[in-house]
Amino acid sequence: MNISCNVISIGEVSCSYIGSLVLDENLVATLTIFDVEIDYYRHIEKFKDFCICAKAEKVYYTLKVDIVLSSSFSCIEIDKDIKSKVKLGYGISDILVGSEYAIDQNLGLSFNRFSFQTTDIFELIGMYPCEIETTDEKWEVGTSKMTGKICSMKLDNGYSCFVTPFIYKTNQEYIFSMHGKIGYESAELVDIEELKVKIHLLILLFEILSGESISVLNIDVERNDKIFEYIGLCNCQKSKLKNLKNGFHTKSYL
Repeated sequence: MNISCNVISIGEVSCSYIGSLVLDENLVATLTIFDVEIDYYRHIEKFKDFCICAKAEKVYYTLKVDIVLSSSFSCIEIDKDIKSKVKLGYGISDILVGSEYAIDQNLGLSFNRFSFQTTDIFELIGMYPCEIETTDEKWEVGTSKMTGKICSMKLDNGYSCFVTPFIYKTNQEYIFSMHGKIGYESAELVDIEELKVKIHLLILLFEILSGESISVLNIDVERNDKIFEYIGLCNCQKSKLKNLKNGFHTKSYL
């Protein structure tokens, strides 16, 4: 996936540059910024532990920089004057997508809620929201009735989970599925790195209990009723997990 965007800030320094955000099959993200003035580059070249804000149409991207990949210099002629330009390449460890930028000048990348889906989530949660009523030994669409309800559970230390049914019936087919998430809520804001640790430990627990490799399919984080889609690390190809949208795989951390 290649997204053309407008870079509006690097760290806390405002700017306006054309950028290209690339997200490969393994959800490894890189950002290339074009035609950066040499004076601006000298101002930001020693930045560490910073975020880049970029916008593509009405979508806002907050990008946490992991490493500077490259910086190449070129010269162009502007009004008969030779100007030096820099093309910057960054490796991105975290992406937050929303209707506004996720980073706050005072709060940084901190949130008080998250929710996520995993592979085999219904078996892990242990709740089944559907009931099948039939008088026959063999279940058939024409003679059976399926009903569903929302199943939820509040746990200790701010954790919760829920499962909802999805039932769709036509003259030719009868589809039923389920949607479930695991959530966390804190009275205080929590840094994104600490939230990642909490999710990682939950997934490791699920792997120990199930004896299988568990992947996170998608993650949402929330602050002040503003929801952001979180895209983190992954080493599992999307083509091998049809439902994989974003998130991280536990093997990335082991």
